[in-house]
Amino acid sequence: MESSRSLASLIREQKKLIVLIIEFSEDDIFVPILEALENHKGSLEYLSIKNCNFNIISNKALKILKSCSKLEILGLNHCTGLDNKGLLSLSTSFPLLRRFTFNFKKYYLLDKFLVGIIKTANRNLRKITLDFFTSKIIEAILRYATDFNSCELGRSEFSSIEILNKRYIDFTSKLRNRNYNNDNNNEVHVYHKNLNFLESM
Repeated sequence: MESSRSLASLIREQKKLIVLIIEFSEDDIFVPILEALENHKGSLEYLSIKNCNFNIISNKALKILKSCSKLEILGLNHCTGLDNKGLLSLSTSFPLLRRFTFNFKKYYLLDKFLVGIIKTANRNLRKITLDFFTSKIIEAILRYATDFNSCELGRSEFSSIEILNKRYIDFTSKLRNRNYNNDNNNEVHVYHKNLNFLESM
């Protein structure tokens, strides 16, 4: 607890914090650091969160994080708890986002969360890096993030909306015509099939 208080105090004392990288998973540190961003909601532009548990986020920390409306670069790497419905509003909080990176830690479906990020950032989003994707996520990129100059899906990379659309239009149509059950185990299977199919094209 002493280390969390010290780090939180250090963050509070900064003036107009622009960059914050959180790369640890200790629950007693994660939440106090997010709560310490209260004074930096109007200045924070770069936030990278790695190996953290969003299941334990406090209402105060979530409210502060959602208020960081000037965020331009966001990385969510190997975090858990992002499938919590209470965090869905977080995905619509960053309209100025230019770069977004997501790497999953466990197999759980995050269609709504990731589509919310893409839709909200819209044409501002220029660089997208996802190691998780489904047809809904690809369709959201094609519809909203039309000005990107780099889009990495799994091990495939695309430099423009035209290239992505040309290469994947047949793929997305085939997926829409398939009938999958909605249970979680089947969704995980769909993810694996999507990944293999996309990367074989």
